[in-house]
Amino acid sequence: MLGCEAVRDALAAYQDDELEARDQAEIAAHLEQCETCRQHAQAQAALCRRLRGLKRRPAEVALPPHIWANATRAWKCQDAARSRSVRLRLALVGVCLLLITFGTVWAGLAAPRDFPVTAAMNDFRYALQHTVMPAYPTTDADRAAKWLRAQLKADVPPLNLSLSRAQLIGADVLQTPSLRLGRLLYRSQGRLLAIYIAPRGIQFPRLRTVVMEGREFSIMDNARDIGFYGWAQDFLGYGLLTPQPMSAGADSALDARRVSEPPGR
Repeated sequence: MLGCEAVRDALAAYQDDELEARDQAEIAAHLEQCETCRQHAQAQAALCRRLRGLKRRPAEVALPPHIWANATRAWKCQDAARSRSVRLRLALVGVCLLLITFGTVWAGLAAPRDFPVTAAMNDFRYALQHTVMPAYPTTDADRAAKWLRAQLKADVPPLNLSLSRAQLIGADVLQTPSLRLGRLLYRSQGRLLAIYIAPRGIQFPRLRTVVMEGREFSIMDNARDIGFYGWAQDFLGYGLLTPQPMSAGADSALDARRVSEPPGR
C-alpha cells in the first residue's frame, strides 16, 4: 500500500487518468481510507478546474500565449516525473518482497542442520524408563516407513533390523526445538533400540567420527548409560540409540546403516 507522500505526489497524474490501472486503483483505495489525502485531492481538483477555466478564457485573462504554453509543458513534465516515481517505488517494493521470500525459502532448504543429538538421547532415556506406546504401532517396516514419509515429508526407507534380531514396535514423530524427528522403536532380546530420523541437510559437527567396515559413523563418547551412532544418507540424518556402551552396539549400528542405504550397495 502506498504512503501519503507518494499518493500526494501522484495526485495530478491520477486525476488526469495518466497512471496504469493498478496504480490508479491503489491510489483510489488509499483516498477512500485517508481523510487528509482525500482533502488534498479535492483541493487539487478544484484548483485544476479553475486553471482549466482560465485556459478556456484566455482573452479575459489577457496573458501572453507563451506563458500558457510554458505552464502546460511544466505541468506535463511534473506529472510525468511523479508518475515515474510512483511506478519505480512500486517496482522496488515488489523486488524487495520477492528477494525476502526467495531468501527465506532457500535458507530453509539449503542450510545444513545439526542433528538434535541431546533431544534424541533424552527421549530414549525416557523410553527405557517408562512403558512407551508408539503413535503408530506396527511390526511392518514398510508400513512404518510409509507413515513416517507422510509425517516428515521425506523419503524414509523401510528399516528392518532383522540381522540384529530386533522386532519393530512402532513409529512416532517428535517435535524438537530445531526440527521434527521420526522415531522407530525396536525390541531385541529383551532390550530396546531406537532409530531417530531427521530430514534435510543433517550434520553431526560436535561428535567424533569413526569408521567401521568401510562405513562412517558419528558417535557420542561421553554418555556411559547409552550408545549413540549417527550417519547421513540420501539427505536424511539417522541416529541409532542402544542401551549399551558404544562397543557393544556396533553390530546393531552396522545393521541399521546397511538397511538405510539404497539397494545394491
